[in-house]
Amino acid sequence: MRKKESLQPGDLLAEYQAEDSHSKRLGRYSSCKHRALIVAEILAKEPSYVKYYRKLKSCGDWLLYRNFYRLDLRRLIGGIHCDQHLLCPLCAIRRAARFMRSYSEKLNFVLSENKNLRPYLITLTVKNGFDLTERFLHLQKSLRKMISRRRKRLNTGRGTKTVLMYVKGAVWTYEVTYSEKGWHPHVHM
Repeated sequence: MRKKESLQPGDLLAEYQAEDSHSKRLGRYSSCKHRALIVAEILAKEPSYVKYYRKLKSCGDWLLYRNFYRLDLRRLIGGIHCDQHLLCPLCAIRRAARFMRSYSEKLNFVLSENKNLRPYLITLTVKNGFDLTERFLHLQKSLRKMISRRRKRLNTGRGTKTVLMYVKGAVWTYEVTYSEKGWHPHVHM
């Protein structure tokens, strides 16, 4: 057990050590809280971003769970959240989980109606670079070009073949990571 003086704001979430997926989730939330505090400190340096800083700094300070002990299930039902998914990693994963649940329901319905369809995960990437805007625009332009080629080939029968010709429907999201090699934008479909 750590001394109280050495605790950081995000560490309180990591103190819980049950042997289930809930402890992994809390560890993930703790990591997100830590990253949110780093972003908050960056925002604190600019006076025009004070309201974003305040919301982000308090995000995830407390979380309220309901324990369904008969089902061995814990569910997050409330807490302090900033709802700034573009800045806050904790709010970003909560938003992603909501979208994933919604998309899963729709996908399951479509698959139950069309037994011959199979879901696939496609990840499209570009080389890393230190200019995020240039890298993201390059990725976006390339994706649009692939979709345009697909549309042209399916509608006219002419044009360049693309693997997307065989796709019946899609959902995609952009993700951006950073490492010592620079920014790495990519698309998950």
